[in-house]
Amino acid sequence: MRASKRFVVIAYDISATKRRNKVVQILQKYGTRVNLSVFECMMTDSQFMLAQEEIQSLIKPGRDQVIFYPLCLDCYAKITYHPSRRTKKPDTAEII
Repeated sequence: MRASKRFVVIAYDISATKRRNKVVQILQKYGTRVNLSVFECMMTDSQFMLAQEEIQSLIKPGRDQVIFYPLCLDCYAKITYHPSRRTKKPDTAEII
């Protein structure tokens, strides 16, 4: 049986460079950085819980903040990027 996955957007605001770098290392195991402080991750339930636990052990309450936004797969299918991240095929071909 395959583990079902969820799509999670994770945003952070971490004041200290050392802690921030450690959080980035954790998030890189689970997803893709899409903005300076934002990752998109496709995670199993156990990965989701583990990432939260790992990050919670690093951050300083009152100084740092990490927000997990789980999205349903219907919402995931409706994500748009501006400008588009997908490579577009050219309208015309050149013969050289």
